[in-house]
Amino acid sequence: MKKYFLFAVAAMFLVACNNDNDDVDTTKPVIEIIKPVADAGEDHIEFHQGDEFEFEAKFTDNVALKSYKVAIHYNGDGHEHSAVVKSATEEDHVEWDQEWSGDLKEEQEDRVAFLIEVPENAEPGEYHLGVYCFDVAGNESTTWMEIVVEEEGHDH
Repeated sequence: MKKYFLFAVAAMFLVACNNDNDDVDTTKPVIEIIKPVADAGEDHIEFHQGDEFEFEAKFTDNVALKSYKVAIHYNGDGHEHSAVVKSATEEDHVEWDQEWSGDLKEEQEDRVAFLIEVPENAEPGEYHLGVYCFDVAGNESTTWMEIVVEEEGHDH
């Protein structure tokens, strides 16, 4: 009887090991930032305090998309991804830290476009603009670009 039991357990183990699911989506979605675009030869994009700029991105996936997030944070702290904001009066500068997120069509391609306003009291300096994309299987992609905020009235 023990032999049959051990044989049955071994058979179930082999069947379970051979049930590899080839349909599992492990491919990350693709992000293409369309706007803003750096000028030729530049590795960053410059804006002034109070400027508005268009953000547009195209997302694609081999199966179906789920959601996105766009985040901007200050990089004047040596590239640590922290969300430090000073308490501020109207004349003080604050380290700009903002996020936008939403659902995407559960299809293979979608686009998102909206206006982003640089706060008038944003701390001048380097910032990171990050774009995240998630598909229905939970795969995630991220891409980053550098933007520079200059004081209003300062020439590029």
